[in-house]
This record gives sequence, structure tokens and C-alpha cells, in this order.
Amino acid sequence: MALMSHLAEVHISESFESYADDVTMRVLLMQSHLESTATAILHVKGMTQAKVSSVDEDGELIEHFAKQADALISHSRSAKVVAGKTVRSLEELKARSLSLTLDTSSAFERCQTSAQELAHYSRKIGEDLCELFSVEGRSDRYTYEEIQSTVQRTTNAIFNITQVDVFETFGNKLRTLSNNLADLGSMTSDLELTIEFERPPAPWVLRSQEIKSRKLISVDAEEEIRKLRDDVHERVMQLRIRDKSLEESAVKIELLEARTRDASKKADRINELERFVDTAKVRENELTEAIEVQKREIKSLGIDCQRWKEAANERQAFEPRSSDGNHPLAEKTTVATARETEALQREISTLQSTVRYLHEDNQKARLPDVSSSSSLAWLREPLVKPKTPQEESANRIKSEGQDVFHEMLNLVSDAKVVDLRSRGLQENKLGWRKRSETPAWQLMSQKEDWERWRQWRNEVVAKGRNVSRGEAPGTRKPVPRSAAPTIDFGSVGLGGEKFEGNEPLREVQIVDPEALQAT
Repeated sequence: MALMSHLAEVHISESFESYADDVTMRVLLMQSHLESTATAILHVKGMTQAKVSSVDEDGELIEHFAKQADALISHSRSAKVVAGKTVRSLEELKARSLSLTLDTSSAFERCQTSAQELAHYSRKIGEDLCELFSVEGRSDRYTYEEIQSTVQRTTNAIFNITQVDVFETFGNKLRTLSNNLADLGSMTSDLELTIEFERPPAPWVLRSQEIKSRKLISVDAEEEIRKLRDDVHERVMQLRIRDKSLEESAVKIELLEARTRDASKKADRINELERFVDTAKVRENELTEAIEVQKREIKSLGIDCQRWKEAANERQAFEPRSSDGNHPLAEKTTVATARETEALQREISTLQSTVRYLHEDNQKARLPDVSSSSSLAWLREPLVKPKTPQEESANRIKSEGQDVFHEMLNLVSDAKVVDLRSRGLQENKLGWRKRSETPAWQLMSQKEDWERWRQWRNEVVAKGRNVSRGEAPGTRKPVPRSAAPTIDFGSVGLGGEKFEGNEPLREVQIVDPEALQAT
């Protein structure tokens, strides 16, 4: 602090400019004190409402206390707004190189002292009430009289005043401060109380001017520096122009490449569409020709049909009628015509077979005898040797074995452990659940899949063994007569007891099921 005070005495002189800064600082400090006062009263109100219940007999007094606190808070912040207007007026005067006269300092000091006292008074009230509410081991409720006596003691200790109401002195002091701040605002807007001052240049400006005055540069050096600067500026401009032209060229190249790609894609698409059009035209011509052929056939068939109808009508006109009006000869003729048609079809098939035979015989006559020539015997051999039934059976069994292996992998990968500690089982053990969600059903389902796979595997292994022994798959060895399955037809009850004599037969028990299955 001593160092700062010494520097202030040396560098800050007593002038109107420093006085303008001083009064501006004082008003800003007043704003800070007023905001601190409002915040402290707000905390006092919150503590009081939290500690003293409003439903007791002191409820009306506490509500009155809260209303007074709210009024003081709003009054303090209104005074802060007035101080803010004063600050803006002082800054405007300072920007115009104007300052208040020195005889106005007492008003600013008086307002600053009042704001500082109010801030200290509000903080002291908060500290005393906090000590009152922070007593350890107290079980009794707090009353409004205790709060009032605490505030009165604080007021007496600071201002030496005995008051009846809680915030009487505080409100008077705050109103006086607000009036003084209003007077300060009117004072700052009165130009008759201002004086103009000259603003000295900044220290760094003075230092630069001093250094510049000490520096001696020749005229030739200055001219050379100027030329060099012009040269550098010109080259920088050329480089910028060149960079700009390069960027434009790059953009043009990219645009041309994009257009080239689009053009190539469009050309390919055009070629593809042309091919589609040519194919469609060929298909259209083929379909047109087919339609013309069908039309000609339909026309010829229509002519034949019409001719046959005319012939049938002419024939019916000359045929005699029976007593009931029918044509028995026409029915006989129809049966005869059907027989003739069948005979003609058989004759046509015979002729076709004859023609095929003659074609084959002609081909054999033209080609040399392959069986007699050993060099051409390979022509008789097929390109791919046919597989024997045993090889085909082995391949099928091999493929089925691979399917068995893949099924085993699927069973292992898809198998899930039955979770007996799941949340649903623990919470609702006796409740209804789907059969597929019960552990027993899941376990039996997995066991059934496993047994089914084992049976499939055993069947494939049995087929493989039969094929390896040279037997056809699916065949079984004949069972000797002595090894035939035996069935015990003894009467067995449901409980396992046997029945004798003429008792009714309830169940048949198979003694040797494997031998029975082998048959």
C-alpha cells in the first residue's frame, strides 16, 4: 500500500481530470454499497422467515417485518439506479473534457459515507441475527420480540439511537441518501458547475515522440527505405494476384473435370439406352412377326372351321331323320371319324419312328465302325464316368454327415442356460406363466432336441457302416429265426402286478424292444 500511495502521489497530480476520475469512482463505490445493503436485508428476511413461524401469534408481526424488508430492498435498488444515472452523466462530462468544480467534493463524500454506513449497518444486523439463530442446544422457538431487541441493540451500538420500530432508522437514513443522490444527479447535469480541462497526451505517446526526435536518419536512407517498401508492396500485390489466378484455374479445372465425368456418364447411359432400344426393336419385330403368323393361322383355322360347318350343314340336309328328330347316322359317322383319327395318329407315330431309325442308320453308314477300330474306341466312352450306386450312397451319407455336424454346432451355439435366478421367477414363483417360460419346459425342449440329434447321428452312422460293408443304405440283415423278438403277453396291471386266469388284459409289455425294432 505504501508503494502504491507513493506512485499515486508521483504520477497522479491534482488536476480536474483526476478529480473527474475520483468522483466517478466514488459514485461507483456507492452503487456497490447499495447493492450490498439490498443483499444483506434480503438474507435477513430469509433467515427470519425460516426461524420464526408465521402461523403463531407473531405471524402478523413477521409479515410486517417482511414487508418492511421488501420496501427497503426496493428502495436501495432504486437508489442504485439513481447512482447509475449519475455515473453515466459523469462519464459523458469526462468524454467532453469537462469536470465538476472542486467545491462539489463534500456532497460526494457525504453520500459515500452514508452509503458505507448503511452497508455496514445491514451487515451488522445480519451478523447479530445469525448469532441469535445459531445458539446451540436451544429448543424454544424464536419470537419477534427477540428479533426486535437484537435490531435495536445493533442500531444503538452503531448510531446511538433508540428506536421503536425495527427499520425506522434504516429507512430514514436510506431516504436521506436517496435525496442526496438525486441532488448529485441534478448537479452533474448542470453545466454551470463544470469546468473544462485539457487532456494531456498519454505517456507512451510522449515517449515515442521523444525517441523519434532523438533518432537521426539521413535523407538518402529514408528514400532507400521508401523505395524498398514500395518494391515489397508491389511484389506482395503480384503474389496475391498470382495466387488468385491459381485459385481460379484450380476451380476451372475442377469444374471441367466434373463436367467431363458427367458427360462420360451420360454417354455411357445413352449407349446403354440405345442398346435397350435396339433390343426392344428386335423383340418388337419378332413379336410382330409372331402376331402376323398367329393371325394367318387364326384366319386359316376360321376358313377351315367355316368350310367344315358348311359341309356339316350340307350333309345334315341330305341325311334322313329318325322318328324323334335326331340323326343316328351322324352319331355313327362321328364315332367312325374318331376311330379313323386314332388310326391316323398311330400311323403318324409309326412313320415318325421309321424316319428316326432311317436317320440313325444313315448316320452309322456314313461314320466308320468305331468298335472295329481301336484308335476310335475312345469315342464310345462317356466323358464323365457314371458313378456306381455305392459311390452315390457314400456321397449322400457324407453330405448327411456334414449336415449332422452343422446341426450339432447349431445346438451348441444356440443352447442357453436355464436361469433359475431370474427376476420373474424370484418375484412371482406361484403366479401363472407361459409354458415356454418355465425352466422345466426349456430343459425338456433342449433335451428333446439333443435326443433327436443323437438319433439322427446314430442313423447316419449305421448307414455309413452298411455302405462300408458293401450293403445298400437302408437295408438290414435278415434276423435268424431264433433271434426273433419275443413278446411277453403276460397281463400286467398299471401298478406292476400280474393277472392270471381269466382276468381281463390291461397292458402288453414288450420284453425286447430292440429286437422288435430290428424286424
